Amino acid sequence: VNTGTCTVSLSGWTLRYGSSGTMSGSGSTVWTGTAARSLAPGQYGIVRGGAVAPPAGAAVDLGFVTVLGFNDAGGGVGLYTPGGTRIDSVTWQQMGGSTIVDAMHPHREGMPATAPPGTGTVI
Repeated sequence: VNTGTCTVSLSGWTLRYGSSGTMSGSGSTVWTGTAARSLAPGQYGIVRGGAVAPPAGAAVDLGFVTVLGFNDAGGGVGLYTPGGTRIDSVTWQQMGGSTIVDAMHPHREGMPATAPPGTGTVI
């Protein structure tokens, strides 16, 4: 979601995935923003699987990836700026499952994301 006061270009932004055992790096890029994609203030974007219906309302359809490679037993995704700064991330585990997300996973909650650089860009 763009909580800022100006439109943000998503050109070069990436969404990266790491399986539950990932302990370093930033995972594999599963989506990259293009120059044609941007979010106005208050808009939010959705990256979706090909079988999911496009969003309605204030959501911006950022496109889909047919093979996300997400493992339902556990893993994580992170949103990165074009310069490689992680802005936000989330991990998950299957309820009642035996897979545990590694404590050093680069997208694990509790590992604060780096604040964006103060370049005057509104994020």
